[in-house]
Amino acid sequence: MAAKRADSFSEQADPPRQAERRRFRRIPVKLRLTVRTLDDQTQPISLSETTTTESVSPGDLYFLSAIYQRLRVGSRLKLYIDLPLASSSSNLFADRHLQVNGQVVRFGPTDAQDPSRRGVAVRFLSTPRFTTELE
Repeated sequence: MAAKRADSFSEQADPPRQAERRRFRRIPVKLRLTVRTLDDQTQPISLSETTTTESVSPGDLYFLSAIYQRLRVGSRLKLYIDLPLASSSSNLFADRHLQVNGQVVRFGPTDAQDPSRRGVAVRFLSTPRFTTELE
């Protein structure tokens, strides 16, 4: 008896895949990042740290934080991403930072090499803009 041949699309269905939740694809890249908390009713003292990104996309980024215990989902942050540009005598590369406001959307796992740091995912709330200094 010959085996039944699967000719229709419905008989050749692919296994279900987990839905992608991100709007943009993240690029794994390590860039120097300065993080500052924005004034908040629950956080009267502004916090700041300098770290590196783990990945970046046009709409969000992920980094490892040593101040994660003082943050919560919904915390608003001001982010300064250092651009690895060579200095030039012209002002073409004078703006060395991208500044953007963001909001914590989730926490990732603790860093395996440094358990005092934990992953933080941030969604951008504004369009990144070039700046020369940290404000």
